[in-house]
Amino acid sequence: MLLVIEVADTSIGYDRSEKLPRYARAGILEVWLVDLSGNRVEQHTNPHGDQYGSKQTFGRGQTVNAQTVSLGLAVDDILG
Repeated sequence: MLLVIEVADTSIGYDRSEKLPRYARAGILEVWLVDLSGNRVEQHTNPHGDQYGSKQTFGRGQTVNAQTVSLGLAVDDILG
């Protein structure tokens, strides 16, 4: 799997502390955490062990461009 997009409303803490390390260990190259309550998208790339080496945060008015597949989405379109 090249890209996982995880949408979280109240589970963002669990997704960061539990799911991200699992995805990194599984070798998933890129994960987007869509934080609905925070109105942002976190892009995690460069898995190493049980963590990601790079994290970028995007807010409304910005565009997230995947590094692993040909995909770019406006944060406003993701969040609605």
